[in-house]
Amino acid sequence: MSYEVDANLLTDTKYVSGCRTLLRLHRGLEFVYEFLNRLEFVESDKVHGCCKTAYEATLASIILGWCERRTGGHVRADSG
Repeated sequence: MSYEVDANLLTDTKYVSGCRTLLRLHRGLEFVYEFLNRLEFVESDKVHGCCKTAYEATLASIILGWCERRTGGHVRADSG
């Protein structure tokens, strides 16, 4: 990360940041881990709820926060 900052690579729109890529991979793996842990204890017809719970526990705040920043706060969480 220090290298990317020192080399001023993060402002280059054509540069693919290794730090950002690792962060996205880490977040995705957190979701998969949480989903598989919850999947062990659910019936086969309730996988959707298991997936939704794992998503809300890992990625929802990140994705919703990103959407809110892009739309000026006009995005609301699904209440159902």
